[in-house]
Amino acid sequence: MMDRGRRRIWMFAVAALAPAAALGFLALRSMRAEDSIRRAEADDQVRAFLKVASREIQADLDVRFVELQSNPGPATPAPVQEEPPDLSEAVRRERPDQLPLLQRAHAMEYSDGGPKNASALFVELADSIEAPTTRGRLIASAARCARKAGADAEAVKLYERLIAEHSDVRGESLLPLGASARLHLISLGGDRGRLSKELLELPLDPASEIVLLGRLEAAGIATGDRLERARILQMASTFTLREGEVHWIKGTRGLWAVFLKDGNPRAHRVEPVPSVVVAAHLQELARVGGLAYRAGEGEGAEVAGGALSISAEIVDRARLEGVSASRKVIFAGLVILLVAVMAGGLIASFRAAQRETRLARLKSEFISGVSHELRTPLTSIRIFADLLSTPGPAEKREEHAALLKREAERLSGLVERVLDFARLEKGGATYRLEERDLAAVVDEAVRTFRAPRPGFSVSVNRSPEPLRARVDSLGVEQIVHNLLDNAAKYAADRPEAEIVLRRSGERAVLEVKDCGPGIDPADLPHVFETFYRGPSATPGTGLGLAIVRQIAEAHGGSVRVASAPAEGATFTVEIPLCRDSSS
Repeated sequence: MMDRGRRRIWMFAVAALAPAAALGFLALRSMRAEDSIRRAEADDQVRAFLKVASREIQADLDVRFVELQSNPGPATPAPVQEEPPDLSEAVRRERPDQLPLLQRAHAMEYSDGGPKNASALFVELADSIEAPTTRGRLIASAARCARKAGADAEAVKLYERLIAEHSDVRGESLLPLGASARLHLISLGGDRGRLSKELLELPLDPASEIVLLGRLEAAGIATGDRLERARILQMASTFTLREGEVHWIKGTRGLWAVFLKDGNPRAHRVEPVPSVVVAAHLQELARVGGLAYRAGEGEGAEVAGGALSISAEIVDRARLEGVSASRKVIFAGLVILLVAVMAGGLIASFRAAQRETRLARLKSEFISGVSHELRTPLTSIRIFADLLSTPGPAEKREEHAALLKREAERLSGLVERVLDFARLEKGGATYRLEERDLAAVVDEAVRTFRAPRPGFSVSVNRSPEPLRARVDSLGVEQIVHNLLDNAAKYAADRPEAEIVLRRSGERAVLEVKDCGPGIDPADLPHVFETFYRGPSATPGTGLGLAIVRQIAEAHGGSVRVASAPAEGATFTVEIPLCRDSSS
């Protein structure tokens, strides 16, 4: 639950942010209103320009349509021919006795090795028929069979005969036989220039012309705008056209004007749209109004019955947006500041909550550890006190008294450590700093540490030069005791440690190396934190190394640790030397 102090902080933050939030909201509303007004003015300007442009382009198209009516151009295409009857039906009507021969020719056309013989039968049958339409279709069949048989020379002769005698006869497709024959001659290597010219001069209905022009373009022969014109005329067949009226259709380039002249539909391409003069005038109008004008693209206004679209937009985007750059920067800065303050408050609150949760957990672990540590010597004291109260040999009573004293000292040391840490945490610890030789202080600390631990070996390697510093002797001795005690806890297999005391620049360096199992890399950043105990730590309070750090920092020094699994740990304490210490 949030405490009273934090609630006050959040209430203050909300009270401070409320006016800023209200100001930002009002500024945003003001800028949006101004932006809406400017956009409405810009839209009115664009609509007025499009209205003028539509009127001028439509007037230009009306003038050009009048010119087209006076010069209508190409004549009306040929009317659509009726589809001829089935070839078998045509032969039966004229020469029913030749119907078996026709059936035989059809059968031979689709048999192996038979197309050449089928071609001869079709020619023979054609010579016996008098109707030009049926004769032409039979010759076309003969030419087809000759091509299938690979007799190209014979096929060429038959196609030339079709052009000479039956050019206007409609075949199986929409094209007349003369057009189909010329297309086949082009594919057989005939004179492309002459044949394509003849094909383009043939009078055809729109559907037939579309088929012809499509095949010419597939053969790589340019047809200009003839194909599009044919498609436009075919489309125009669905319109209701009247004399003097025009229907505009959008083409790949420009517009097509479709109209009636002398009762016949005509189609003419009109480009450029608008004309050069009108386009230049509209561009100048757009430039003066700060607009960009386009014809044939975009959404805006429609001209020529919807065949042409024109659009315009404001060129000055800053004016269209309607908000000055400085106001945008101010507003953006205000929003960013609000977000940053709120985010900072949330992050700080979250981190504080994390710290409190972690501290509560560590305190709980500390209480559990201290309870365990206190319970053990208290239990021993009670047992040995009971033993001393009963009669027994003098040797046993002396042994029990010694054990009782050791457990009492252990309990006293544990209580003293907790009290020392409490004083350090509250800033109540006092140090009597005096100039001392660190070597003598370290030697005294090692001597007092060895006394109750005869089985633990401590070697000291120190610099021969004097290392004098202003220190509290008891504080430095406690650093050494805590580090050696930590080494003793984890040195089950090799109960030994090494102390190195040396100089490094203007600092004295105290290194304590143990032979323990090492520290997990994940625990290294936390070993000096209050109450921290790693997963593999031995029972304890988690205060020893934290006290080392606080004493070292109180002397203006620092402490660090280096370790690797199975290689022990090296704790390094640095303390500033006196300025007049020998170098």
